Amino acid sequence: MKLFKICIVFLFVLSPAVATVAQARTLRVVVWNIENATVEKVATQSDDIQNLGRDLRPDILVLEEVSGGAAAAQAVANALGWTDAYIAVSDFFPSNTEKPYYSQELAIISKVPIVSIIEYDARPDGNTVPVTGPDGFRLPVQEENLTADGISGFGGGISRYAKGTIRVDLAGGISLFPVHLKSDRITKKTPDAITKTRIRNAQKREVTIAAISREAGEAVSSGRTSVILGDFNATFEPGKFGAEVADCRLQDFPNKPMPFPPSACTGPGYDDTLGILESGLVENTHWTFLTRKLNQTWYGGYRTWLGASNNYGDFAIDHVAVPVEQSSQFGAATRAADLYGSDHWPIIFEVQVSD
Repeated sequence: MKLFKICIVFLFVLSPAVATVAQARTLRVVVWNIENATVEKVATQSDDIQNLGRDLRPDILVLEEVSGGAAAAQAVANALGWTDAYIAVSDFFPSNTEKPYYSQELAIISKVPIVSIIEYDARPDGNTVPVTGPDGFRLPVQEENLTADGISGFGGGISRYAKGTIRVDLAGGISLFPVHLKSDRITKKTPDAITKTRIRNAQKREVTIAAISREAGEAVSSGRTSVILGDFNATFEPGKFGAEVADCRLQDFPNKPMPFPPSACTGPGYDDTLGILESGLVENTHWTFLTRKLNQTWYGGYRTWLGASNNYGDFAIDHVAVPVEQSSQFGAATRAADLYGSDHWPIIFEVQVSD
């Protein structure tokens, strides 16, 4: 009888059905606007990139402003010393070596295998860049039209110059949607023209993020851990931040780097870029921002204007948004202490995924 009991226990311990318990692991993600990364600039920034890898220890690096396309992304991977990295790069615009800021792409460099990718382009042109990886790995990219048609309150055409997103599905059930939305750069001179440009810039951001939100919501519905992340060029500044279709009547204020004056917008804020996600204005998918309380993430205002106040006050413009229903899988987002040769601080966060 004793021998029989021992055998039963032994078989129970070795049973494959019992042993297959899902294990969770923590991934460390860094999102960073690397600033106009041509191949030549990455070469001069190589030490900074190496230091970023050592200091921040990312498993996944998400980049904006990759002006040199796939070659620049590979140069970043080389600087990190990641010889077996998986690299995904968008191909929204033709290469422009004379004005590289006209061809800024998105990129993901990952130690975690990439299993599928879709490029959502506002103007599909048939041009895509296959994902590369170790041992000659290549993964074709599916291109689809990014459209906001049919989205109540934020539908309509997306600017032909807008960057879309790439949906990058990685092993472990995580899907990343990097973004680089329309900036608030204004070249107009008269107060009326400046105000109209501010409103148009916000509308361009809104319609793009509404379309991206719809695509990301589908990933959430399919059970994938999803993240929208990158340079939103939008803040939670009081008066500017809006979270409903109705907007205030924006008043004129100077076109210079400065915190947003709340008196310029009484009532609902005029820029709903972040509110579209946070308030679930698209198909009722509610997102929460890990970066909501971060201080400024862009150094450009100080550097360009020799110490003047930043264009965005002391608020982040680089963000990480995750579905409210999945928020327990994520740790807090933090800002790196160093710029690493860019004009944006990297943002770091961790996420639990299935192994």
